[in-house]
Order: sequence, then C-alpha cells, then structure tokens
Amino acid sequence: MLSFKNLNIRFGSKTILRDGSFEIAAGDHVQILGPSGVGKSTILKAIIQFITTPKCEIRLDDHLLVEDHIDEYRQNFAYIGQKAPFHLGSVLDFILQPFLFKRNAELVPPTQSDIDALLTSLGFNRFDLKQAYNSLSGGEQQRVTIAQALLLKRRIYLLDEITSALDPTNTDLVISTFRKMEETTFVVVSHDSEWQAICHRQFAIEDQQIKEVKS
Repeated sequence: MLSFKNLNIRFGSKTILRDGSFEIAAGDHVQILGPSGVGKSTILKAIIQFITTPKCEIRLDDHLLVEDHIDEYRQNFAYIGQKAPFHLGSVLDFILQPFLFKRNAELVPPTQSDIDALLTSLGFNRFDLKQAYNSLSGGEQQRVTIAQALLLKRRIYLLDEITSALDPTNTDLVISTFRKMEETTFVVVSHDSEWQAICHRQFAIEDQQIKEVKS
C-alpha cells in the first residue's frame, strides 16, 4: 500500500538515513526501534512529508506521489506527537476543531455517543466535554489528542512516542485501543515494550540504514 525507495534524510552535515527502502502494507502495525537521536521521529515526518525528500520515490496504492498531490496524500494520515498541542476552548471544541477545516469538509463529525465511547475506552468516566481543555493534566490532554485523531478515522496513523508521558494504566488503555484496530495501519515510534506485543513488524535504524528485524 505504501512504499519508499531511496529515502535520504539529512540535517546540515548529519545524515539520518541513506538510501532507505521499505514497504508498509494495509493493516500493518509497525514499530520503529533505535537509540535516542538516531532519527526515528524524523522518519515519521518524512513519511507524511512534513520533511520533504525530493529524490525519494513514494507510492501510495501504487500511485507515485508528485508534489502537486502532497495535500491529498496527507489526507490519508494522522500524526500524533508525544506532547499535546496548546488549545484555548473546551474539550469538545478541541475534538471537533479538525472537522471545521476546509480540507476535511467531506468528513462527518462524530456524534456525542462516538466521542463518549472513545473517551471511555481511553479511561475517562462521566467526562464533561464543556470543561476547558487547558484545565486538564498533561496526560489527560494527550489522551484527548489521541481521541481527536482517532475520530478522524484516517487510513494510516503515525504515532511518535504517544505514551511516553502516560502512567502504566493509561498506557495500557491506549495500546489496547490500537490493538483493536486490526484493519488500520499504524507506525509507532516508542521505547515502551508494550507496543512490541501488538506490532506485526519492527524496523530498526542502524548506521544510517533502516532494516526490518521482525516480520
């Protein structure tokens, strides 16, 4: 479904990845491993083309990505970082914000029951959606951010250390939620060993190369 050939990533004089080639099939659950600073998060940003890679051949559903179609390409993804974004307004406003964007005009906003069910699965009980988002703890904001992304129902999720600031109980709840998404593709960067149990495949970054170590 998604393939990369000749993926080269550099920052100044530092090479992150050299001539990387890999494929991700529909429904794959992939974990990227490697020591801190090796470039795992950078690869996620290259996948969604937040970092452009001019000489790389990227194909989605066997269609070659060209510059004019990058916005359409990104519509297939949701990227979740390790730190929740800043927002002024209620929790409900935050959750519904992406559905107001012009590029998401075709998406059907979630119902109250959809939101409640997902937040319950992420450990929120009798949650007041009218409360201020910035009144939540950091861990609560992160789980609400995860809920916001999941309600978009994207084909591919890029997860950048999304459980690093969560306690073990809430980490388990988040991972359990993704475990149930059997037909949804996701690529996770995480040092949490719990992700390993639900990922079909693992890639490791070593010596500026990306190699599959579990399939």
